[in-house]
Amino acid sequence: MSTITVTNIKATGETASRAVSGVAAAEIKYNTNTNAVSGSVNVSSTTDINSAADTISLTSAMSNATYRIVGAANGSDTAYNDGRWIAPYSYAASSFNIASQTSISNISASTAMNVVVHGDLA
Repeated sequence: MSTITVTNIKATGETASRAVSGVAAAEIKYNTNTNAVSGSVNVSSTTDINSAADTISLTSAMSNATYRIVGAANGSDTAYNDGRWIAPYSYAASSFNIASQTSISNISASTAMNVVVHGDLA
């Protein structure tokens, strides 16, 4: 395998380039009810913690545990804005835990969990 080292990247057809550090380090779309993954990048596995929380393991580790996670959760693939959000916790360089919440004290399974990880890979 070859390694290409760059400072900025530009996709074919784009007029502007962007810093490589702005590219997502990992992403996953999955169902917390079944742990079925419908798409992912740099994710090796999901492990069920309970009905609404999972451990996401990364194929290539992050450089440290201070990366950022953003995402969204829905009760179904067709329901939008049903009041759920993602709650990442227990960050490690090679994994993190994430839950789907409907209130501060209530975690609830989501059929559509979309998560993106930003930060530097090790």
